[in-house]
Amino acid sequence: MKLRGPVSSALICAAVACTGYDRQSVLDPASPHAASTRQLFYFMIAVSVVVYVVVVGMLLLVIRDRRVAVDDPQSPAREEKAGRIVKLALAVVVPVLFVFLLYDFAVARGVGEMPDSSMLTIQVTGHQWWWEAAYDDPVPHNIFRTANEIHIPVGRPVRIKLASHDVIHSFWVPNLSGKKDLIPGHKDELVIQADHPGIYRGQCAEFCGLEHAKMAFWVVAEPVQDFSRWVEHQ
Repeated sequence: MKLRGPVSSALICAAVACTGYDRQSVLDPASPHAASTRQLFYFMIAVSVVVYVVVVGMLLLVIRDRRVAVDDPQSPAREEKAGRIVKLALAVVVPVLFVFLLYDFAVARGVGEMPDSSMLTIQVTGHQWWWEAAYDDPVPHNIFRTANEIHIPVGRPVRIKLASHDVIHSFWVPNLSGKKDLIPGHKDELVIQADHPGIYRGQCAEFCGLEHAKMAFWVVAEPVQDFSRWVEHQ
């Protein structure tokens, strides 16, 4: 088993510097999981804006009624009306929060779903302060490792098995999937998939020490034929 990465990573960085093709944004999804996360984000923003406008409007109505009630002998009636407005606002906000909760659970369940046990599997280990990727193979001699660089075929889900032997890290490729923490002594996994060829930047999203800010990695999504040639070269 060999550990590879510095030379090809340098080439990746050079290509990114020349083309600017690296991507790192949850608003630029390149996979079904990332697309569902973006959809959830936009849904929450849109509904939150509507709820904010409604609540502020009701608050202004209450303030106006309280000002009028200063010289109004029927102020108890107005206080009752204000109470009804506040209750109506709560009746609007609370169900919306439950909708957010259920939608979030649905997206999280979809992101965590493992569609096929026979898919390509990569063991990713977080170290202080770099990433180690080991490509599983039934033949031990064919297992190889890379550093800070993960190659995947386009259009195919890839199982990422996560582990850490020092501190808590967090694996995050915004364009391809959500975050997943690497907790020492605890095994976890997630699925990533790229629908388009490209170079996607990932990073550790959990403060893990002095060099945390430099703990980045690249996910290179290639057509299946190019990926197969790359594996053979390794």
